[in-house]
Amino acid sequence: MRLTRRDLLLGAAALGLAACGPKNPKTRALELWTLQLAPQFNPYFADVLGDWSRLHPGDPVRWTDLPWG
Repeated sequence: MRLTRRDLLLGAAALGLAACGPKNPKTRALELWTLQLAPQFNPYFADVLGDWSRLHPGDPVRWTDLPWG
């Protein structure tokens, strides 16, 4: 079997893309999106996100509160 230049380039591209993958694919992340709940509900979400951090140490968590308008 003879490898062509195309085969070599595709193989190199596949290896390069595999190297760009996540270092730990089992890491879970929590992304919480709400609509204009801050600052009124900040204490509630601090409790919720604190519970998440205790149950899943090392897993990232991010709360994004978007303006309604």
